[in-house]
Amino acid sequence: MQLGDQGGLEHLFAYQRQLVRALCIKSDLGVRITDAYRGGDTAALACLVEELRGLRGDYVSLKRHAMGLWHRDNKAFGFDSYDLRLGGAVSRIDTAIARLEAFISGQAGRLEELEAKRLFYAPAGSRGATAEAPLMGETLSAKIIKASI
Repeated sequence: MQLGDQGGLEHLFAYQRQLVRALCIKSDLGVRITDAYRGGDTAALACLVEELRGLRGDYVSLKRHAMGLWHRDNKAFGFDSYDLRLGGAVSRIDTAIARLEAFISGQAGRLEELEAKRLFYAPAGSRGATAEAPLMGETLSAKIIKASI
């Protein structure tokens, strides 16, 4: 899509476009993978592996955009947090691809991670968790491992 004059902020909008693209694909991919696995649909899983490969490329591109944006507007210090998070996302996608391919090929008889009960998200301070419907909330950034610490 070609946009008009962006007031010298093309680099910022390019990053935002890439972020939205990656998140749109990622938003329901886990649910679709779980549904296909639980339904025994290996053909659908094979298609979803290809989607994961595309998502991986989107994350690599997002990281490139983020790094360019960071180094344009900031000092070099501090990008390590982005590097870990985006690099970690790429690594998790690689793991998901490997696990799904192992299942599709018959090397793995089952994927326990897709058989486990899903945790429902709830914002901090929410109530309503039960043994049948546990909640998963936010993590504190102080507990996230960072390269600079």
